[in-house]
Amino acid sequence: MRFAAALLAVGILLSAAPPGGAAAPAADAAPAAPTPRSDPRAWDRHQKSPKEPVAAVDWFTPTVPIGEGEGAPLRVASESERTLPAAALDAARDYAVQLNSYGLIVAHRGVIQLEHYKEGFGPDRQLDSQSLHKPLAAILTMAAVADGKLSLDDPMSRFIPRWRRDPRGAITVRDVLYMQTGLGEPRYEEAWGNPGYQMFITSRIEDYLFALPRESAPGEHFRSHYAATQLLQFVLERATGRRYADYLRERLWQPLGGGAARVRLDRPNGNAQVFCCLQARPRDWLRVGLMLSKHGSLDGRTVLPLDTFLQLTAPSPLAPNFAMQQIWRGSPYSRVRMMDSRNPARGLPMSAPFAIDDVFYLEGRGGQRVYVVPSRELVVVRQGEVRMEWDDAAFLNGLIAAAAPAADKAPAFSALLAPPAPDYTQASAWAHRPAQGATRTGTATQAAAFYIHHTTYGGREWWNAPHDAPDVVPGVDAVVAGQGSVFESCCDWWAPRYRQASLLALGNTPQAYDLAFLDVRAAFRQFLEEIGERPFVILGHSQGALHTQTLVTDVIERDPALRKRLVAAYVVGIPVPMALYGQTLRHITACTTPTQTRCIATWSTFTDRFTGLAQWRGGTRARFAALMQAGGTQAIQCTNPLSWRADEVAVPAAQNLGATLFDPRAGALMPPVAGLVDARCVDGALLAAPEPPAPFSALAMVPGNYHLADVALFHANVARNIADRIAAWGADR
Repeated sequence: MRFAAALLAVGILLSAAPPGGAAAPAADAAPAAPTPRSDPRAWDRHQKSPKEPVAAVDWFTPTVPIGEGEGAPLRVASESERTLPAAALDAARDYAVQLNSYGLIVAHRGVIQLEHYKEGFGPDRQLDSQSLHKPLAAILTMAAVADGKLSLDDPMSRFIPRWRRDPRGAITVRDVLYMQTGLGEPRYEEAWGNPGYQMFITSRIEDYLFALPRESAPGEHFRSHYAATQLLQFVLERATGRRYADYLRERLWQPLGGGAARVRLDRPNGNAQVFCCLQARPRDWLRVGLMLSKHGSLDGRTVLPLDTFLQLTAPSPLAPNFAMQQIWRGSPYSRVRMMDSRNPARGLPMSAPFAIDDVFYLEGRGGQRVYVVPSRELVVVRQGEVRMEWDDAAFLNGLIAAAAPAADKAPAFSALLAPPAPDYTQASAWAHRPAQGATRTGTATQAAAFYIHHTTYGGREWWNAPHDAPDVVPGVDAVVAGQGSVFESCCDWWAPRYRQASLLALGNTPQAYDLAFLDVRAAFRQFLEEIGERPFVILGHSQGALHTQTLVTDVIERDPALRKRLVAAYVVGIPVPMALYGQTLRHITACTTPTQTRCIATWSTFTDRFTGLAQWRGGTRARFAALMQAGGTQAIQCTNPLSWRADEVAVPAAQNLGATLFDPRAGALMPPVAGLVDARCVDGALLAAPEPPAPFSALAMVPGNYHLADVALFHANVARNIADRIAAWGADR
């Protein structure tokens, strides 16, 4: 059986008309049946088509390279360094050998634990990917979406001019990625002239692609297919202005460190064959899996932003186990992996559930796989003979169990296991917001405020706490009532609940903070929608300050209209390097006067009792070393909350208008205490004196570190300054 004939065994190529389907609208005329003379290149491929396609890569020409050489080095564990038990590795190898695998790689924590090749094969041998090319094309398309080259809602009419007056032009990029285009695909027979077979060997792919008829409206049905995937070539080339293979090489293969690999062309300088048959080595597919296991990052470099990764792996609207273009989700379990939403019982059998819920995998026909299990830091690649009996759970579950962390260790961060995101159109997603219809009006109070709370969840069950969990909500509400009250006299204010990164993530998992920021950004967008064109203030503390800074750099700085509406951002409790200005921030500046607007104010509070100031400064400079070097300054920003200046002049306690705390027993703020402490900026740190008395002394994290009191010790001054800056913003208009 030749290479395309085995597609029938998958059961995914359906007849041209759906059961009970209506007649399709007119489509591009189907190409005339080819003859050996009319398409000699296709005839030559027909004659050479191999019986076993994965091991045969040189029979199809032409191809275009997307990588050369061995690729970037990969870490390989010696036998004594392995972090997975030999028994589990042996069992995986034995199963792969039994089903005639040519290459098998198991990686744990980014290090290869097992690399096995059949005799006659090896790490330098290219293999045919089969449909593994489809998920790679989806990854590339989502990279282009992240880069702003296109939108998931863009119609095909943008990319295929001949479809501008054709109903098929309404198919969107999203529809193609989710395999819900409504296009029919020809019934496959391995016979010269059969349109399905011809797509694999033709020298004019476009003739067969544009002849696919419209069977139903896009978005109505899911069907795992092959032909419509080819639309992504036209999408990417039109959107990026680059040939498909060039863009694949530049945007993915080179950043991943990929080695020698090739993409098929239907003819010299022609169409890249996107729906099938990229030629690469198992090690290169491992690099793809390693990037996905880190939610879009590899070796500290972001290839896909986290929100893009989450879109890529989210369940499709019509098939809960299908993500995009042959990326399959392991959960929820079903005895049959559905291939057609009109016939749910038709598909591939699934012998058992996966042992954990965050398994996903890139699939190629007959057991070509890249398995990714983020919570287990596990990536597995299998390529080999097309074997339709390949059993995913039977193969992978032993490795999942072997990679489980010790009982006293938390599993690795996995965004796929995170709690559900809040819906910020619902009042329950907010710890504070104005009552419906109760927003303020008038010149003095026209501004709105957005407050982002600090970390309150210290449990080990979650990397990101559920925003609405009963053991999370009270702590958030108390912090919001205390710090957020600085806005009470000036503004309508909003404070979102969000999936805060827990204390478990501190210093361990930056991506837990990235996930939290996605919520904050979504809440901020809803906040902007609700406040109209009003100016706004942002204040965030600790983790909330981190998210505030990211809102400023990644959202507000890039939007001229938002920059104009920003009164000020208070980034309290995390260090801000002065090199940020002029490098990342070119329009928003550091606050240096009490009434300056469109600026950032920041401070971190200590007393003389704190013995770790040198370490704090050193750690700050180490974290921002590259930025500081590029900016030419080692300075750390400090805004004195008693003078609102950026100098190192000591300001006496007499100018402290009042310190206060939220008293949870009383359910209200305690009476303010004026003149409690003075303040002076010294090399980026705010030093307060004297040592605060009770109850403020209880906020010291360690002796002299008053991080938790950054706002409380200067509460009245912060409230006054927010009002002053709002007034100044109004006067500047």
